[in-house]
Amino acid sequence: MRSIEHHDLQNVLNRQEIELLIILVGERLKARNNKNEGNLNPSADEWNYIGSQFNYRSAQNKRHLPVLKNRWKTLKADFSFFKDLASRSGHGWNEADGIPDVTPEAWEEYIKLLGLI
Repeated sequence: MRSIEHHDLQNVLNRQEIELLIILVGERLKARNNKNEGNLNPSADEWNYIGSQFNYRSAQNKRHLPVLKNRWKTLKADFSFFKDLASRSGHGWNEADGIPDVTPEAWEEYIKLLGLI
């Protein structure tokens, strides 16, 4: 396992920053007035707005646009992973914890299926 280097830490968003990113992207997607329905990728102009608003509203850390775009891509992938896991037969969703309700055995099998171990 490699150690986290200083430049890696500059690219890590904290929970509040992630929530702000989700809010800003959501605002931009709602502002489309249902154009590009189903497309969860902001346009270049929308990303410029998101980046400027993020840095304006974020009190502590200013972030470069590629960092925000990469985090959004990761959030979408994480969501797809958990949505797929929760939709599989025999699995549900734990509303209290906000995670799929899966047995440890099924979780291990799913991780093997994805080739993560």
